[in-house]
Amino acid sequence: MPRTEGRSAILSEVVLRRLSRIALAGLASCSLLTPLDGLSGGDGATTSDGSTDGTTPLEGGLDGGGDRLSPPPDGGALCASLSPPPRLCVDFASEIVFSTGAPTATSFQASDTKNAPDGIIDRTTFDSPSASARFVLSAPMTHSFLERTFPGPPPAHVEFSMAMRVDPSSDDDELDLMEIRFGGDAGLFLKRSAGGAMSIWNYAAGKPFRTLSIDGAMPQSRFVTYAWVIELGAAPTLTMTIDGKNAIMNASLLTFSGATDMSFVAGCTDYFPSAATSIWVDDVVVRF
Repeated sequence: MPRTEGRSAILSEVVLRRLSRIALAGLASCSLLTPLDGLSGGDGATTSDGSTDGTTPLEGGLDGGGDRLSPPPDGGALCASLSPPPRLCVDFASEIVFSTGAPTATSFQASDTKNAPDGIIDRTTFDSPSASARFVLSAPMTHSFLERTFPGPPPAHVEFSMAMRVDPSSDDDELDLMEIRFGGDAGLFLKRSAGGAMSIWNYAAGKPFRTLSIDGAMPQSRFVTYAWVIELGAAPTLTMTIDGKNAIMNASLLTFSGATDMSFVAGCTDYFPSAATSIWVDDVVVRF
């Protein structure tokens, strides 16, 4: 998929920050490098102009349980257990990574890769009873992800969640992960920065990007459910939970207009690695 104006501006900024981090690697510690990723500490979400939006620290930290969306106790697949059915639910129970035909309510419609293989079905059992999709990346500035696009103007209320497992090759790995794109010129994505810091990057054409910081390091080597609730309109907001625990509450997002479709992305849209890294995705749910 071609990079559009809004997202290209964000990615150009990411590249500059990464190059700066490389140049400083031998001179600075991780604590000095963190600001280069647009992150803040504490309980606010730092925006590009230095203001803060209301967020709350992750309740109880990231260790332990939570109210994660999970398959039913009998070991069946998630999607068959949901009623009414969501607009999109992909649990890879059919062991199909994506459909090349007409879009369905249970599959992604396209795969996008750059110097990386397509996602593959992985039948290894972690804490999910069915198969998952695995993405393997090994070269800088590469990507491999699945996408589903819904035509028409974005609705006022959007919910997007997925179970995801990230196994970074080193603590320095930087990954751009789950994403919603509004017409290509606006959207938001989950970012893992060096050291494991998490943040939401929000972009819109013609506007400085906005980052929303998340307390705690990204969990690794286990499935975790990330869930977003987005309210659009004159004052759009994001609420995010991680395994059912509040991570971001009603944080302000950038306004945008003119979007004629809405795309949901699972996988990795950009990668700055030191060696091969694997990402698993399962139980993707979209409601609006």
